[in-house]
Amino acid sequence: MMTDAPTTDDIVLDRAIRVMLGHAMHRADCKRCVDWAVGMLAAGFDTDALCRLAGQMPPYDEASIVNLRDRVLAQLGFDDLSAASICRAIANILQRGASDQTMLRETLNHARVLYGKRYADDLQPLYLLSLALQDMEQFGDQQYVDGMTRGNAKTMAQGIVEEFVERYAGTP
Repeated sequence: MMTDAPTTDDIVLDRAIRVMLGHAMHRADCKRCVDWAVGMLAAGFDTDALCRLAGQMPPYDEASIVNLRDRVLAQLGFDDLSAASICRAIANILQRGASDQTMLRETLNHARVLYGKRYADDLQPLYLLSLALQDMEQFGDQQYVDGMTRGNAKTMAQGIVEEFVERYAGTP
């Protein structure tokens, strides 16, 4: 679990996962949404919905939080869930936490889910990397990334991630 406050990219990715899987399969992390809103206020953003989201207290009403989160994203111009927007959000997250293995696995799993739902074909390299690393961990071998072995898995994974980041990272 990441220790830093969530960024807009984190929230956009959470929203995309929830939209693709449906609310019954992926519950919103209400505290994460509120923490993001507080951070956005501290950064100088100010909308009515943002203030209301930042002011939410436990026990959280998930439907209200999700509604406010989506309104804030729309008001700030971050409601685009196109494949390009999702690739950019994932690349920015990967760029920010390149050395955090837990964050890397979590982000690769999100990419895997979105690719599996046929949301963004450009996520295929991350999808294959996620499967390769999982098989490597479980079986010591994999069939998804050409040439990847136990000895070079970390280097090859880093190269795939860096290539994805170079291609897609940037401000929304």
